[in-house]
Amino acid sequence: MPLLTLKNNRHSPVLIDFEVNDKIKTIKKQIAPKGMTDMSNIVLFYNETELNEEKTFKEMDIKGGSIVVYLIKNDITKEADKLIQMLNKGIKFHKAKNYLQKTNGNVKDALTLAKNEKDETDDDSSTYSDDESTSEFVPPQSQHPPTFSQVDSSQDYAEEVLSENFKSGESGLNN
Repeated sequence: MPLLTLKNNRHSPVLIDFEVNDKIKTIKKQIAPKGMTDMSNIVLFYNETELNEEKTFKEMDIKGGSIVVYLIKNDITKEADKLIQMLNKGIKFHKAKNYLQKTNGNVKDALTLAKNEKDETDDDSSTYSDDESTSEFVPPQSQHPPTFSQVDSSQDYAEEVLSENFKSGESGLNN
């Protein structure tokens, strides 16, 4: 049986097994809080698209290893309802959570923040010119690069100190 990851706004992600030919609504019973009888409050999203619970996993192109977000509408904090609004606008789950956190749960401000960020990434002025993007970083040359004899002599010195310390019983560590 394939597994998918279920993410939520309140709990750690969980793995759940499913049959590809089962209808999506079959997992609602498995994920619903105890005592919940109205499964219509559970909303499932895959790739920022609300899932049609009457379709099968295969029809919705959900395979093993997929990540599905589930939210429960009409919770006390209305956090899930706000996330649903953001997801329905095509904003990724983790970004929607982040924007809502930055705006203290204000959906309008969170959507503005998301739009502004998208505009910034679409802005051509923020990209490098051809000269900048293809130039290589050249580290500054030191005044006097070490010669092989200097490196060899420092190695000899280290071996000499270690040898003397070993003979005298000093390990170099605080005893």
